[in-house]
This record gives sequence, C-alpha cells and structure tokens, in this order.
Amino acid sequence: MNLSLVIACRDDPHILKLMETIDVDLPVIVSLVPNEELERELRALGVTVVTSVSGNISISYARGLAAADTESAFIVDSDCLLGPGCLSTVNELLEEAPLARARVEFASTPNIRFSDKIARMRSLDSNTPPLPAWTPGLGLRLEIKHVLGGHFYDERVCWASGAEIDRRVKRANLNVAYSPEAYIVHGPLSLSHALRS
Repeated sequence: MNLSLVIACRDDPHILKLMETIDVDLPVIVSLVPNEELERELRALGVTVVTSVSGNISISYARGLAAADTESAFIVDSDCLLGPGCLSTVNELLEEAPLARARVEFASTPNIRFSDKIARMRSLDSNTPPLPAWTPGLGLRLEIKHVLGGHFYDERVCWASGAEIDRRVKRANLNVAYSPEAYIVHGPLSLSHALRS
C-alpha cells in the first residue's frame, strides 16, 4: 500500500475514535490547529503532526498533503470514521484512477436540530454520480498536482474548498473512481456548519 491518511483537525477529540477505525498499516498525517494535549496523544500513537491554522480548511488539507511521501493520499476530517476495508479499497481504486471517492454516510442525532434532514440532503449531494472531488473521503494520486495548476487546495478559499478543486478536476477531465464498499461515516452536522459548507 502506497497511501497516506491525511486528517484535518481543530480541537476535536473525536479524532481518537477515528484512529481506532484505521484497519491497515499506513502513514497517518494530522494537520492540526495547535492543541498541545491532542498533539501529545496523537504523537504517542505514532502519527505525524503538522501545524495548521484556524479557520482555513484549505491550508489544513494542503499542509497535510505536503507532508505525505507516498504516491497517494486519502483525506478525511477528524469527525469521521472509516468503514471496514475503506482504505484498502481506495488504495486499489487509485491504482487505476487519478482520484477516488468513498461513499459518505452522514450521521444524525436528536441532540443537533435538523441533523437528520441535513444528513439526507448531504448524502444526496455527496453520493450521487458523477461523484464530485469533495472532501472528506477523497483519495488522490499526488502526481496529479501539476495537472491541477501546481496545487491541490487554493489556500485563499477558507471553507468549501471541495467545490474549487472539483472545478479544476473537471476542467482537467480527470476521472474520480468510486466503489460503494469504500465508505466513511461523517459526524452529525449542525445547520450553521451545513450552510457554511
């Protein structure tokens, strides 16, 4: 397997649950907004931690990808969980295609108002073919950076960075492979989070 797992994280202890769902041996890179306690816990797990900034997910993704020294990377957020076999399936997809997407199952909870409706809406958006090159749940070969204009994420785009990279992926006519067996579970979303993204 020539794949790194890149995780964006800001003050989210859920990342430790995510770490428990990794079922293959691969490099893990966390792009972390400074948090000494989380950094200590992650380094104790053998994770590479790179420093990010608050309020700009594009910078977090870009810094995480820059630290990868494998041929490919798979990007998730700290509030996600990996389905069994997800990383192996994505790795196989990336042997044939420049990008790969996992199915994203959006969770809901009665504790977050409208999270059930948001989960249904986001599931339709994220999982209806042709699949967009959105994160979380995006795998890519690092060699395609030059085809995308010399960068993966535009650091001027603080939020909703997936739409911007998806536009460049479509312009470059790059295929996004997909297998429904590769899935992640995204934590419940609030209405404010859904509106920002």
